[in-house]
Amino acid sequence: MKKFFWSFMLVSAVIMGCQKNDGRKPDPQPDPQPGPVDPVDPGKEAECDWADYLIGKEYTCETTAQYGIAEEVYSTMTHKDGKKIFELLGFDSWVEMVEAMGTIEGSPETGEEVLYMGNDPATGYDMTDAFNTNGIGYWCNGQGSKQNWGDDARIFTEAFFDEEGELAVTIGVMPGVMKGGDVYTARMVFQRTESADNIIRVGIEYKVKVTEFVDPEAGQYDSSKRQTGEFTMNEVILTVPVNVFYDGVQADVSGIQNYLQLTKYQIVNLEDAIYDEETEELLKGLDVTNYVKGEPVPSNAGGIGGAWMKTIDEVGAWGVESGAWFIELQAGIDAIAISVGTMPGEEGAITDLVAALVGQTAEFKQVVKYIPEFDAAPTIITLNYKINFVAAAD
Repeated sequence: MKKFFWSFMLVSAVIMGCQKNDGRKPDPQPDPQPGPVDPVDPGKEAECDWADYLIGKEYTCETTAQYGIAEEVYSTMTHKDGKKIFELLGFDSWVEMVEAMGTIEGSPETGEEVLYMGNDPATGYDMTDAFNTNGIGYWCNGQGSKQNWGDDARIFTEAFFDEEGELAVTIGVMPGVMKGGDVYTARMVFQRTESADNIIRVGIEYKVKVTEFVDPEAGQYDSSKRQTGEFTMNEVILTVPVNVFYDGVQADVSGIQNYLQLTKYQIVNLEDAIYDEETEELLKGLDVTNYVKGEPVPSNAGGIGGAWMKTIDEVGAWGVESGAWFIELQAGIDAIAISVGTMPGEEGAITDLVAALVGQTAEFKQVVKYIPEFDAAPTIITLNYKINFVAAAD
């Protein structure tokens, strides 16, 4: 019985062993791949695959930025371990390092001990082509690949030696093509070659985050507060000396905002918004019609819906023989105003047409109609003016 038991156990062990190994050797495990090695301290890995030491710089700019947005001085840049660039490269001073760089002109290939060049994240090689900025550096696309100035360019670094021998660098962007939320990257490298077996690279990575421009003067337009229907503002009375000429006399009619819910930003762009087909500004649906003696008068002057008049109630045109006075709606930074002025003669003389205005009163009306593209309900505002012309002011 014992012999049977031990025989059974031996056979079972053999069967289980066969099932476990299944006649195959264990799958070989790949050897771990070593990372880049610090050239100064072989026991320390490099900080990225394109440089032994990495210094990161981050900036923000608005979509309205015009080229340069920041300036740095390389001698003051500090690595996270507290060392300066020259120390990372094994020099005793910044001056010693600059001397080792030699003369940098249109290309980093100077043959000197230290080169200053770019790194392309897409191809992984150091760019040694000629610099393509106005200084020492490169234009790049948003991902940091070399890119000449043009539609696809987004970021540049442009270094230069100042009068004191410091190497400063301007970081900038391409105006007019940026979008809020974009992040642009550019890389520059200081490379020291002590020997074929000892190359040290210090990389500086610049990142620029783009934010949407917000006009500090701009408020918020609230379409829910815009009043629809027809409204008449209080009568505006102006006293106009006949020698005010183009400067005119103004009256504030910013009360229009009470109906349209305008803000300073929209006021600034009021005139363009009426005519510009490309901007699609808020006030594109604004129209101004002039009325004299109850009849519509075509616009023939500047401003918004402006008109040149020959007499107090006869339409004229610009010119000393056909124009005596004008009225126009103007959009300023802080207000909307009505302006009334007269036509000067030679050397500021008062013409006969203008002189005939003294003692007369013109009654003029403007109807402002606003139908924004996104809301078909109109707002119609009537502005009534009484303009008293008086003798020339001193």
